[in-house]
This record gives sequence, structure tokens and C-alpha cells, in this order.
Amino acid sequence: MKLSGTEKDDLKIKNGVKVKGLKRGKFKAAGVEEGFIITDINNMGAAMAPAAAATLLRYLKDTGSAPADWAASMINGTRHFRHISASCSTGRI
Repeated sequence: MKLSGTEKDDLKIKNGVKVKGLKRGKFKAAGVEEGFIITDINNMGAAMAPAAAATLLRYLKDTGSAPADWAASMINGTRHFRHISASCSTGRI
């Protein structure tokens, strides 16, 4: 069952599904009950990390930039990245 925006805000999560009902199976055998919230299946966040790292490394190589050339910030739980230009003291592109 899809989570409401209020539920996600209350739990400080961006996504997830709520278990509506269970019959026999692996979830029930693992102790999952109705109302349990699932935020990740098969640890997909970790599974995608190597591909994300490879993409970032390829981008840095292709552009001739380094991690120190970038600034990161969190705004309302969302990551924002910006390039810091050596010729611009404000950090704007």
C-alpha cells in the first residue's frame, strides 16, 4: 500500500510501502506484520552504489575535475551539488 505524504514526513523517509496484508510466504515467516513499512528491497541502495561511483569517477575524468572542485549541500533532505569555478569566488557556474 502506498504511503501518504504525511506518513513519509512523520517517518522522515522519501519512499516506502506499507504492508497491507500477508499470507504464507517469506515475509510472514520473517515476522513481517500488517502495517510494516518497507523502504528497501534486496538492499538496492547498496547494490547501486558501485555503479553510481563509477559514473561519478568517469565524469570527473572526462571533465578534468576533482572532488575538491565540487560543493555539496542538503536542502530538505535532498542532496544538491554545484561546481566551484576556480575563476569565480562565489562558487556559481
